[in-house]
Amino acid sequence: MTQQASRRPRIVIGPGILIAVLIAAIIAFRYMPERQQQHGPPKVEHRLVGRLPMPALTIKELLKESAPLKLSKQQLTQLRHLAAQWERDSQADRQRLARETRTLQSWLQSAQKTGKRIAQTELQRRQAVYSSASNKMVYLRQLYWKMALKVLNSDQRRQAEELALRALTPSKQERKPR
Repeated sequence: MTQQASRRPRIVIGPGILIAVLIAAIIAFRYMPERQQQHGPPKVEHRLVGRLPMPALTIKELLKESAPLKLSKQQLTQLRHLAAQWERDSQADRQRLARETRTLQSWLQSAQKTGKRIAQTELQRRQAVYSSASNKMVYLRQLYWKMALKVLNSDQRRQAEELALRALTPSKQERKPR
């Protein structure tokens, strides 16, 4: 036999094989069932995309503040018409939002009572329906708020915007000590 034929084939371990083995070990370690149980269920983080909408009072709330805003009779009439239009235009959407809120709350409460785990995809699907109704109401409220602001003069508009911001900020009596 020749010397070449008697040699056993040599296994060559190159950098590609080493990297592949390293990646496989990392993946296997990361997805071990024991490690997943230590971390508990996945955490869902809420993110706000874009700017928060400007705070908006309802037109009824704006009408309640007519004395401090010093609204004229013509402004009061225009705002009352706008409030009536809001009631007509938003009635179906307000009912839909109330219905979706009740549906989501009852579903979450029944899942909590039974103690069964909620699939994230099912939760997201149900929240998407609620979010759609909620976003439409926010849009309508902003639209009517802008229409109401057009009725006011610049000083009244500034005061109304301050009232809207104040409505979102809890007073010192309402704040709970930590």
